[in-house]
Amino acid sequence: MLTYFELINDILDQATAGSGTLRLRSEPFDPRREASLLLEPFSIQARRKGLDFKLDMDLPSGVVLLGDPLRYRQILANLVSNAVKYTRQGQVRVALQCRELDGKCTLRGSVEDTGSGIAPESLEDIWKPFAMATGRFVDGSSSHGLGLSIVRGILEAAGGTISVSSELGKGSTFIFELPFDKFDGEKRTEASTSATPEISAEAPATATHVGIRALVADDDQISRMVITRMIREWGAHVEEAVDGDDAVRRYRTGKFDLVLLDEHMPGLSGRECATEIRALERTEGKSPAFLILTSAGALTPGTDPADTADLDAVLTKPLDKKALLGLLEAKLAVAP
Repeated sequence: MLTYFELINDILDQATAGSGTLRLRSEPFDPRREASLLLEPFSIQARRKGLDFKLDMDLPSGVVLLGDPLRYRQILANLVSNAVKYTRQGQVRVALQCRELDGKCTLRGSVEDTGSGIAPESLEDIWKPFAMATGRFVDGSSSHGLGLSIVRGILEAAGGTISVSSELGKGSTFIFELPFDKFDGEKRTEASTSATPEISAEAPATATHVGIRALVADDDQISRMVITRMIREWGAHVEEAVDGDDAVRRYRTGKFDLVLLDEHMPGLSGRECATEIRALERTEGKSPAFLILTSAGALTPGTDPADTADLDAVLTKPLDKKALLGLLEAKLAVAP
């Protein structure tokens, strides 16, 4: 059984996927046990926030399915993580049931929360990487990150489906169905589908940036970890900040060559952070850092140039490895 943080690493591998095929393993697993172990940390997290966390499993006792348990865990982890994140009061409820027919089982899962909800016009956009959904910003949070796009990709590749219903200010319900064979005692080999990009990490870039000190500021955990992992692959030392105020605090007491700032963060925005950082450089004699704003979309047309005067570059999420590497080599004068 993977720990939660090992699971996150597998999700990060998906974020750097290249072309190819999504490989689905075929091995026996117990869906009840997998769900119980995986969701325990989320249950603790929810209760620390004062939320009720309910897990209802209407699964046949002792049922063993044949499929990819990692993908099953990734689906649950992403959906439940979002539910807990965007719910301030009330409850998060996870329900799992299995419909059996002719030696097969269709696993139906629902993740329901009483959180901030999603505006109707944003419901389709939430499946896009780093999409911003109206309604889920009421708590100051950033974009959805990669999770929902990954979930839908896995389900479609495995012949499953997912849908969402939501009411702004009242919560959301995600429902997925995933078909499995029941385990008949014979372990089978992994299958693949050519319709979906491969879920495996891209080989690290050949350039080395040993000695570069970088600060990555992003309130979305998965987004932050993706960028951090990308830079560490090139040999840089990286610190992480969870929001704009944290970024400024770390910059004040540390020394950084490179700072990547998410545009939308609680407290100080990415551009406001850049202004604070430039002020610190002037007043405290710090060597200027290379400041990059990371944005879930292009900057609004007509943006005042003065608003980006403190920035050295703007990159759109999801970040392109080659674009980021090119900036580092050109601006930080580090040879490959």
